[in-house]
Order: sequence, then C-alpha cells, then structure tokens
Amino acid sequence: MRALLSESAIVAPGAYDAVSAKIIESLDFPAIYLTGYGASASKLGLPDYGFMTQTEMAAHVSGISKVVNIPLLADADTGYGSIVNIVRTVHEFEDAQASAIHIEDQENKRCGHMQGKQVIERQEFITKISAALKARRDPEFMIFARTDARSVKGLDEAMARGYESLKVGADGLFFDALESAEELERVAKEFTGTCLVANMVEFGRTPLLSVDELHRMGYSLIIYPVTGLFSATHAMTLALQHLKDAGENSSLLSQVTTFEQFAELMGLGDWKNLEAEYQKNKIKN
Repeated sequence: MRALLSESAIVAPGAYDAVSAKIIESLDFPAIYLTGYGASASKLGLPDYGFMTQTEMAAHVSGISKVVNIPLLADADTGYGSIVNIVRTVHEFEDAQASAIHIEDQENKRCGHMQGKQVIERQEFITKISAALKARRDPEFMIFARTDARSVKGLDEAMARGYESLKVGADGLFFDALESAEELERVAKEFTGTCLVANMVEFGRTPLLSVDELHRMGYSLIIYPVTGLFSATHAMTLALQHLKDAGENSSLLSQVTTFEQFAELMGLGDWKNLEAEYQKNKIKN
C-alpha cells in the first residue's frame, strides 16, 4: 500500500466479508478497506459499538487476505486496550497480512458517525501511536493515526493530535466525522504533503464529495466503508420482500448474479483445473 500511495490517490471500498472483498478486487480497485462497522455486522450481527474483539478482527483480516491479492487497510479500533494490547494488535494484524491499520483515540468505542463519543487525553493517544509504530516488524506496514476529537473537543484539538501523531512517526492521518467541505479543505491545507484519509459514509456526518474533489484537496486514501454493505442490504431486502409477497423468484433473474458468474468470482475454474491436473497425474501413475 505504501508503494501505491506514493504514486497516486487510492480509492478503497469497504469489505465486510470475503465475498465483498473479492467483488472489490474483481472490479480492479487498487485496495480494500476492511470496515469494523461491517465486520461487526457480518460476523456478530451487532452494531459497531465495541463488541468486536482484537482476535476476532485479526482472524477476519486473515481470512480475507487469503483470498485477495490487493492491499488491505484494516480498522484496528482503539488498539483494543493498553500499551501491551497495542503492541499485540500490531503483531496480530501484521501476521494476518494486513497492509495497514488505523488506531483511534476513542474511549468508549463506537462508530465514528454515532453520537455520544468520548476520547482519551491527547498524550495517552500519542503514546499509543508511538507504541504501535515501535512495535511493527515490517517497515512497509503502515499505521494511520485516527482521531475522533472533532466531534468531542473541536477541530483545533483534532488537528493538534494530528500534528503530534506525525511527530512520533505516524504514516498518515485520519480525521473522522468532519462536518463540512470547509473542514475537509482546512485539514488538507494544514497537512499538505501528509497521507490523509477521507471517509465517505452514506448518511454520516461528513458531506459526500467526489473522488476528484477530495484528490484535488489533497486526500491520498479515500475509503467508502459501508457503500457495499448498505447496497447489499438494500438489494437483499428488496429481493426477499418480493419473494415473501409474490411467492416466486423467477422475475428476479435479471436482477441477480448468475450461478456461473458467482462461481467465476469464487475462482471455481482454478480449483477445477487444479483437480484435473492431479487427476492426470493419478492416471499416469
């Protein structure tokens, strides 16, 4: 991911499971964002409210990284505890083959676009980021400092946290839940030359700007955490409501992926070729 970001801005849609990750890769996006919001929903059936544990998320990252070949930015929430937990989190996500993570400064973990957030003190957050950076073993593994302070203490405090994160070596900054295009632009100007994350959440607190607009401002990594999740939820709800109401699914055929298309997405052809090759060898022997 570090090499990609040195070349151009990256658009990384959010994956919530292996199927959504494979769809993102099949559409030639350069990277995937593994959303904690989507992971909590798909793995646990629970809101993004601090339920997902470190080991559950690391296992989720590992499962997805095994079936795609593009960089994966993973949501590491608050780092899951104290300094020793932060160190373990970095190691677990490195081992799971994430290319990058972000660690945030929330105290009572919840989705950044929900109300009622609280953040830890600035120095405690910077200590966590410093510990994470020192813990990494792979120099190519990127660590982004994410602050939710805008909603709690104001934009000036959020930017102060950004500056101090850069001082200890953070690879990039993620200011979540900015509330206007003017705030997005102000952050981009203040941190010119820094790898900045823009978070485009449908129905969230941040206005939805285009990729071109964000790129012109100076954002390097533009994530869409729930576009796929919300789209899939809506499409499935409509299809199953029709099934319930009409008692048939034949009229849905033009609106769904075919059996063959899904098999191709899952790589069935590669597995069949492998099976056939071994069958040839078996016959020869």
